[in-house]
Amino acid sequence: ASYLDGHVALVDPAQAQLIAEDDLGQTIEASQLILVSVGKIATRQVPMESVGGPIFIAQVAGEAARHGLAPLLDLAGLISVNLAILNLLPIPALDGGHVLFFLIEAFTRRPVRPSTREKAQQVGMVLLILLMAFIFYNDIARLVGGVQ
Repeated sequence: ASYLDGHVALVDPAQAQLIAEDDLGQTIEASQLILVSVGKIATRQVPMESVGGPIFIAQVAGEAARHGLAPLLDLAGLISVNLAILNLLPIPALDGGHVLFFLIEAFTRRPVRPSTREKAQQVGMVLLILLMAFIFYNDIARLVGGVQ
């Protein structure tokens, strides 16, 4: 929970710094949790069926909203951090894929051939589409089957 529990107020600079430090700490903790979760999903320590998509997020957001503005804003922040981290995964078609190509070019000291980059982007896009389809399937199965 934030320092002001979701209330909007003017604060002095010292209190603003404490709030910012607290929020930064929460962001770092959320980032670590997301990275651990991705690792556990990748190593099958957590089943892929537990992954939720837009439908599940909407359900969780509705539940958070029932508890008030602060939980809803906390969820929005968590989703934002989650998307930022996932976007940095080294998958072609994501920003992390571009970083990967830049690193390859830095180490090899020559540009990656455009055809290689293009094929990698296509494979990355297909993987992302398949992942999105699987996540939508999970969401719909969760809705229809009542699985939480």
